[in-house]
Amino acid sequence: MSRFEIQDILFQNQRGIVYQAIDHTQNIEIAIYRFFPCGSDSPGLDQNGVSIFLQSLHDLFEFKHPNHRNIIDGGVDSIDSIPYWFSDWVQGKTLQEVLSQRKLTPSEIRKLLYQAIELSLHFSMKMKQEGVWIETQVESILVVENAQELDFHFWISPQKYLNAESQTHNLLEFESLAAKLAGLERKLFQVSACEGLGGWIRWIRKNPKATLSAALQELTHSHSIYSSRLHSAEINRSSLKSPQKYKKNQFSRFIPLISMALSIFGLVAVGLFFSDKKHRNHSTLGQNIKLETRKNCEAISSGNHSVKLLGAKEDLITRNLVSDSHNAEELLIFRPDQLMKFQLLKGNQAVALSGKLFSISTSKSGKSFYFHFSESNENDSIKGLVQINDYQDLFSLETFQTFIGKKIQMNGTIFREPQGRFCLKIKIFSDIQIISE
Repeated sequence: MSRFEIQDILFQNQRGIVYQAIDHTQNIEIAIYRFFPCGSDSPGLDQNGVSIFLQSLHDLFEFKHPNHRNIIDGGVDSIDSIPYWFSDWVQGKTLQEVLSQRKLTPSEIRKLLYQAIELSLHFSMKMKQEGVWIETQVESILVVENAQELDFHFWISPQKYLNAESQTHNLLEFESLAAKLAGLERKLFQVSACEGLGGWIRWIRKNPKATLSAALQELTHSHSIYSSRLHSAEINRSSLKSPQKYKKNQFSRFIPLISMALSIFGLVAVGLFFSDKKHRNHSTLGQNIKLETRKNCEAISSGNHSVKLLGAKEDLITRNLVSDSHNAEELLIFRPDQLMKFQLLKGNQAVALSGKLFSISTSKSGKSFYFHFSESNENDSIKGLVQINDYQDLFSLETFQTFIGKKIQMNGTIFREPQGRFCLKIKIFSDIQIISE
């Protein structure tokens, strides 16, 4: 490793050691991760292992993500056969250093979890295998401050990557990290603890084998429940009136009104008693009509009603697609150029959009992302839509950049914007699926 000049040691543990260094071949500052394939006491790679590792590096070079310590090169030490890879230098502190100075706020913890799970989801697509592929130890997570907000950068775990076939999917790594950051380790806590993170931690403990996209969705859901309960509590508090404003003699003002209401109620009750016989036959007839109507509705709902769109059988493909938001629904799959047919369907209907993604743009208001499937951004084709509020502002435009240039399928619902433009709106990250690179 004579090409590198070591400047400092960033962290060291049983999995490996990370250096701050200078790469003299390119004259750039880098972070080198020198890792032990099978633990600190194990030897380096054998000849076959070296060959496999070097071949696999190409896949890592191609994988780019805004929260990943993107790998730009790698190799094997010629002396002890210990593998290494390195990334561009990013100025920041380890999460361990940050925690020694202060605790993370609940919103910062939630953002960290979002970025960590979403990165694992992206890499799972790359590996075609669901898993927690990143390192979740506080000493290996890099914290970068941008405009007084924190962003988090993660390493892909080399041990998990090299032993991919033996990896089993388990979300408890995220649960352990969340509980530690929220101060909820070995404690009894309510679901509202740490602004709703307590509910998410409980959910993970009950569902450790759930999908990554389900974990993302539950993270949003748990905070939404907390926010709605907090809002309701604030409304209730504001509606309470001070008891000092009431006087004892105020009740006497309502006695005449109460007496009048009771008199009217008595007259109505007497009238209903004498008209009961008169209407009994009509009530029986009404019940029979309702019964027949219900039978007819059940007969209709049990029928096989398939959707047909103006004889467009050759243009629209129908098949079963299983995702977290559209479980085993039969979706119509549109091409981006089928805008006219797309507009004929009802709003909020579940459909799919399939094509090669050309670009992603931000709306003028900055509240939405648009997915463009053609070079032209005109309104002559179907666009994908992500409203940032659905992700609680935790995802940025860069989050979705990895989909550009790939053929993808978006499973969502038809949405008509106020200005009349028709889009396919998605609600959760797993609604985007890569079909081919």
